[in-house]
Amino acid sequence: MITKILQSKKSKYYLLISVLLILMILLSSCNKKESSPPEESVAENENIKTSLPTIDNPFYYNLYHHIAETDNGYFIMCSGILHYLDKETGKVVVFSNDSIQGEDLLKKVYQDGEAHEAYFGDNVSIHYYDNYLYTLESVDSLKGDWQVIKVDPATLQRQRIGSIKSMYGDFALAGDKIYTLYAEVANDEESVKGYVYDYFLAVYNLEAEQSEEAIPVPVSEDFRENQITAPRYDVSDNMIHFNLNYSAETDTDIGFVEKTIYVSYDASNGEFSFKTLLEYPKDNEKIRNLFELDGVQYYSCLSLPPDDMSGDMEAWYVKKDKEEVSNKYSLPANYYIETNGKDIYAIPAVLGLSTPDRFSQVAFKIYKVVDNELKVIADISDEEAAVIQIPMEVCIGTNGDIFLMMPNGDAFYQIIDNQIVVKFDYLDVYENLFAEE
Repeated sequence: MITKILQSKKSKYYLLISVLLILMILLSSCNKKESSPPEESVAENENIKTSLPTIDNPFYYNLYHHIAETDNGYFIMCSGILHYLDKETGKVVVFSNDSIQGEDLLKKVYQDGEAHEAYFGDNVSIHYYDNYLYTLESVDSLKGDWQVIKVDPATLQRQRIGSIKSMYGDFALAGDKIYTLYAEVANDEESVKGYVYDYFLAVYNLEAEQSEEAIPVPVSEDFRENQITAPRYDVSDNMIHFNLNYSAETDTDIGFVEKTIYVSYDASNGEFSFKTLLEYPKDNEKIRNLFELDGVQYYSCLSLPPDDMSGDMEAWYVKKDKEEVSNKYSLPANYYIETNGKDIYAIPAVLGLSTPDRFSQVAFKIYKVVDNELKVIADISDEEAAVIQIPMEVCIGTNGDIFLMMPNGDAFYQIIDNQIVVKFDYLDVYENLFAEE
């Protein structure tokens, strides 16, 4: 038909009309892409806008990276269920081709043993890259064997594309590659315990859909002789950063020693660097966490009075630029400094206060650093904080959305205008399921 139009005496006019019609169709399609996913059936809308984020928010690694952010919303992996939260409407739904609710889905899985497209089983990390979601599926968690799962957000079709090693099922995504830590046990006659751990960065290439050769992590001997707890990853530019921690028994008065180091791996040249963050009880002043923003390192520190270990504490952070300290702020001891990849915030480390009979919560604030001053962006009262009956962590989206989330993902709240809004909470569902059994 196009050939006939071009051969016509009035081809210019027909061509112009054809171009206008095509543009109208494309504009109509773009409008559909910007629409929010309907509450009753999310995945049926093939046009959810899911542009690749320009940064990988460090906050999401605090939560084992249960959140994958896009321009218009958040994919959330909680209780093994994939959810979608629309930024414009604030609605959160189970990301599924049908209208199932999370409570009904869990009943199907645990009571009826049914498989479901929105259920992924293990509480693992989730990332978004080049129009696809990526997560891991356990093959043998004791051996550290996992499958890499590629999910099409438009259809929810999942594909097992390869295998990777991981200690905990969490991973970092830098460029087109997955990085995750795993350990191998090696016998060592000279070791006090008789064995040591060799640590590696497993690498999976998403473009090639295959694993690459593992990278040995040259940690010190004391780390090799102690089992490391789950690392906390950060990704900035071409660097992968992760904290490594261990707690070991000793014959000291305290009875144990804690140590944390900050490991940086430069993916461009394959070099490692190390920084000691904590040696307890050796240090009175400890680095609680460290992050990079625009090439500058920031430290969140905790100071203990040297002569009175039971006295008041203060948390503060320093900006390290060419080894010069600046911007020191006093904060409550349970606070630390973190970034969402754009701005800097002061947040409680963990929300929650245990009592003998129940879990309770008290008022708290969340701060944002504005012009080198701390600005309160959320001021939660005692009454409002009472909504929180379980330990929660704070997470802030790249546009400033404030979330509260259980580390294992069973509950997810949002703070809006100093009000705590429950998006989903599956704790009662599990209690009822196990009670019925």
